[in-house]
Amino acid sequence: MADSGSRHAVTRARTAALSVGLGVTALAATGCGVEKMQPGFLETACGMQYDYYASQPQPGCTLSGDVQQVSGLTASDLGFHFGPGGGSIFFRLTGILASQTTPWSLEALAAASGDAPSQMKRAIAWGTCGIYCPTAVPEGTYDVDAEAKWQYLAQDLPGYGSETPPSDGVLRLTAADVDLYELRVPSPLE
Repeated sequence: MADSGSRHAVTRARTAALSVGLGVTALAATGCGVEKMQPGFLETACGMQYDYYASQPQPGCTLSGDVQQVSGLTASDLGFHFGPGGGSIFFRLTGILASQTTPWSLEALAAASGDAPSQMKRAIAWGTCGIYCPTAVPEGTYDVDAEAKWQYLAQDLPGYGSETPPSDGVLRLTAADVDLYELRVPSPLE
């Protein structure tokens, strides 16, 4: 069994190779009906957001369990490592503007960091919006292979429409042995 230091060294090497390849992919994807990849989407979603109910800024995401903040596609980008003990990231929907449109979709760029494929689970809790809440969305489970690739975590979901998402609406991603490099919102024209 590899020690934690060597496993993270392999992950960092894979991230370096991945970011070189994705630079080309991101440029190519802009001509294929996909929004230009937004470097820093995780930074935006996890940044400080004003909470109208608490009347003060709050972090856009919180971590629970065996999850660490690490470098994403580049050393300056935000990424996350879900350790073998498993954990969750809770993203406030106020930081994911696409959740205010209908329909909306979300993709994740992730790779299994262990010796075997893994899974990532997605859950959405709309929060305290009462009768204005969109239709409930069932949880989803997605396979994550050793090779990093984009895959849908949410596709054609209902959104809040013209309503501002409540500050307690969250997207929860749960996994073990997974590296999350980035999130993106694909173009509705895709």
